[in-house]
Amino acid sequence: MLATFRQPRNAVLLAVAVLIAIGCASAGVWQVHRYGWKRGVNDVLRANDRAAVVPVGSLLSQRVVTGDALQFRRVSARGRYDAVGQLLVRQREVNGSPAYLVLTPLRTDSGPTLLVVRGWLASDGSATSVVHAPPPPAGMVDVVARLYPSETERSEAGVPAGQVDRIAVPSLAARLGSPTYGAYAELIRQRPAGRGLSSFGAPDMSNPAGGAFELQHLAYVVQWFIFAIIALALPYVLIRIERRSGTGRERPTIAAPVSNHS
Repeated sequence: MLATFRQPRNAVLLAVAVLIAIGCASAGVWQVHRYGWKRGVNDVLRANDRAAVVPVGSLLSQRVVTGDALQFRRVSARGRYDAVGQLLVRQREVNGSPAYLVLTPLRTDSGPTLLVVRGWLASDGSATSVVHAPPPPAGMVDVVARLYPSETERSEAGVPAGQVDRIAVPSLAARLGSPTYGAYAELIRQRPAGRGLSSFGAPDMSNPAGGAFELQHLAYVVQWFIFAIIALALPYVLIRIERRSGTGRERPTIAAPVSNHS
């Protein structure tokens, strides 16, 4: 068999198969790393969701939070809502339908302002609609909310007044002109209760990091390594088939002419 692969045609076939196998194996190794990363992030997020409620000041400062370390942590805060600073976050989706998020600054009695998504309103999908959200409760309120990291900055050119596309904490803090905690929060409950907004359900913890599920990454690992094995085996199989088809044919026999001598 080794002598067979010394033939130029078969040597090229083997080289191509080896390159394909290396590519497949590399993809499999990458999926192993993806699985490890996904499992680690999911474990962190699930632990955050199970953690006890703590005062917001014990977790957050004005430093902007962008990673997963604090996502889904539950915090408590006390303060007064800033109805003048209330904004609608457009082009969102809740329960599979277009929606506006109602974002209201909470001027906490502990110092910095906490950006709180109090609930959501249904949207007709229009980019230019003028929507009026109900005002927040007046006076002092006590809230329990779930933390989310700041979203990335984006140009707000052409966005209707009173609306934003992104919950980017630095730009919103500059807009408010006051010290602001470095993450925003999604309301779970408050006293006194508000009216006129739909509330959020608990987040799905089956795959909190999003994207492919953990077991899908394991399936991809198996798939890529099977492809690598197939690629390496294919030249051998093709050569065996070719040799069998070449040696298995019987050459036609030609009968010698019969001479009749009387």
